[in-house]
Amino acid sequence: MVNQIAEFFHEGRRRPAPGWFIGLCRILFGLLWLYCASWKAPPFFGQGTGTGLWYWVQQAIQYPALAWYGRLLDGVVVPNFFFFGWLLFLLELSVGLSLLVGFFARVSSALGLFMSINLLIALAAYPPLSFATYVMMIMFHLLFITANAGLNWGVDQILLEKLANSPHRQTVWGQRLMKIL
Repeated sequence: MVNQIAEFFHEGRRRPAPGWFIGLCRILFGLLWLYCASWKAPPFFGQGTGTGLWYWVQQAIQYPALAWYGRLLDGVVVPNFFFFGWLLFLLELSVGLSLLVGFFARVSSALGLFMSINLLIALAAYPPLSFATYVMMIMFHLLFITANAGLNWGVDQILLEKLANSPHRQTVWGQRLMKIL
């Protein structure tokens, strides 16, 4: 038993993460984004009640990690809150669904990466939260991009297999699609 454990740690440094684990993490992150979208509750996004997205925007304004970002939120986002509320809701919904089923997972992971960076900038100075949460989100999205997470239990895997056996793979668009997947 001791030899098996020692071998695992010695050989583990050279083994990539198993595909099922990357696929499972991608699916769970998709559920996380869907949960995040769920409490943004269109059409008012908490503006009348002081909850939801409205609350978090106000916290980011009150405790800005970067002063210019707080001013940007106050001067641009708050006056156009309805637009930004819908935009954020639809972005989180699309990233969540895409990661859940593994459809264009690299593209949605890149979008999730930028949204996670935005969350880090917006809420890193908010006292009750730990910035490590957003760093973790950033790291997972980088993992999903580099590991082609959609190729593990995802629609991307099916699309890539179909495209690889298709005469369309030689076209410009087929080549681009294969790189994206």
